[in-house]
Amino acid sequence: MKRKLQINRKTGVLYLPRELMDDGFVGETSAYLAPDTLLITHPDADLDQVEANLELLLQEIKLLRGRRS
Repeated sequence: MKRKLQINRKTGVLYLPRELMDDGFVGETSAYLAPDTLLITHPDADLDQVEANLELLLQEIKLLRGRRS
């Protein structure tokens, strides 16, 4: 699922929609970076869950890319 997030240019603060905070995306969590990608994980997620969710996201990206062609 794609979400729009806002990052304040001056402060660098990332604003999350209330729904994500209600789902537990609060406090300290991990983020993984690649040159063009930032992955923010749920504080309670383990790496097996992250990997499974990444596979789902890759499938979604492939479907979206197919629709643009």
